[in-house]
Amino acid sequence: MFLHTALTDLYHTPDDDLETIDVDGAATTIDLAERVIREIAKLPRTNNIHQSRSTPTQKNVLARHHAGF
Repeated sequence: MFLHTALTDLYHTPDDDLETIDVDGAATTIDLAERVIREIAKLPRTNNIHQSRSTPTQKNVLARHHAGF
């Protein structure tokens, strides 16, 4: 998913600078992203997901995820 305020002709050009940032649009986009993440977190978890061997770091991320972080 790629959330943005809008793509313009200045996007990623030398003229794309601080003055071209849509601050209000960015705040709205961030709020939307937060709502989407919170709704995904509410989805029921199933046990039929195939889990491969995880590295210790991946295990920590999974444990934090399941603990609600």
